[in-house]
Amino acid sequence: MTAREGFKVFEAGNATGAIENLRELGAPDLIVLDPVLPGMDGYEFCRVIRQSSNLKKVPVIVFAKKDGLLDKFRGKVTGIDMFLPKPLRPDLLLQAVHMFCPPMLIV
Repeated sequence: MTAREGFKVFEAGNATGAIENLRELGAPDLIVLDPVLPGMDGYEFCRVIRQSSNLKKVPVIVFAKKDGLLDKFRGKVTGIDMFLPKPLRPDLLLQAVHMFCPPMLIV
């Protein structure tokens, strides 16, 4: 969906693959993930990438079924910038992407 909007999207099948992609490709403008990842959960994934100097400032959006206080606390501690509710609503995702990745002004 975001690719149709003109964003370049890279996907990974698991957390380890995502971390390897980030190391190879460099820091993206935004990371969007599910908290349930094969290999490690999204909170641990965020904790790991926040230890990397080139990834610590990259915004992270997580899709979550839960909107509980504990999840928000874990997200804040591990560096998650925003939670979006499941099931995915494309309009909310696009709003969030535009918030973190505003269109570039070309002069």
